[in-house]
Amino acid sequence: MKDPSNHKAPAICIFSALYTPSMGGVETYTQNLAAALDKMGCKVTVAAMHSHGGEKREQHGNVEVVRLPCISALGGRYPVPKHDKAYRQAMEHLTNTAPDYVVVNTRFYPLSLEGLKFARKQGITPVLVEHGSAHLSMGSPTVNIAVEAVEHALTLLDKRQHPAYYAVSKKASAWLEHFGIASAGELPNAIDADTYAAGASKRNFREELGIGDNALLVASAGRLIPEKGVLQLAQAARTLYQEGCKVRLKRSWRQSMRPTCTWSASSASPT
Repeated sequence: MKDPSNHKAPAICIFSALYTPSMGGVETYTQNLAAALDKMGCKVTVAAMHSHGGEKREQHGNVEVVRLPCISALGGRYPVPKHDKAYRQAMEHLTNTAPDYVVVNTRFYPLSLEGLKFARKQGITPVLVEHGSAHLSMGSPTVNIAVEAVEHALTLLDKRQHPAYYAVSKKASAWLEHFGIASAGELPNAIDADTYAAGASKRNFREELGIGDNALLVASAGRLIPEKGVLQLAQAARTLYQEGCKVRLKRSWRQSMRPTCTWSASSASPT
């Protein structure tokens, strides 16, 4: 790893295939990490795929965002680098930022592998942060099999770069063992409590949904896939209902997957 002692502020490059304006856990994690490092006085650059709009290069406060050309596969969920002149120029710009540290989010995107190789070319041992706890789910058994094969293949290539592996949770650390990887520890997700509270919704969900104060209202947001805990949430609601607790669940999905709906604990199924 480079010695950052000659720099006034450590320069950090974070690779994240998906980034704002795309919405998701990895995107939020990267954005919050970049903001926290900036507050600590670091010079931060985020390298992402240009898959969901935004400028090719822009400033988010003191954080520079560089979006590389790509081909958006699987509805934008799996961007693949497009190795054209603009891509090479963007990578050259990243090299010119002279990073002292390189962080790569997730294993299974082509940009993740390129971020690891980029770090090695700079003489840096990269840090790879695992976010998953199961294979990617695309909603189709046939597609899932193909995606799993690609994930395993990319992970083997990642391992050749010998990054320092971390994870966002103990469950994610345990998932790394599935690929024969030992996690060095956890770098958990977190929020800025003051910013979160200031942006909280003022909506009255009980009033909107006609749910009285005598019922336990549980709100949840996320994709409708098993690894997001949908079945466990429904089962917990059913258990509480059987114990005499009146429960209503409200779960919001991404609009492209399914509209917002509520659950009645008596059936533990969407209503």
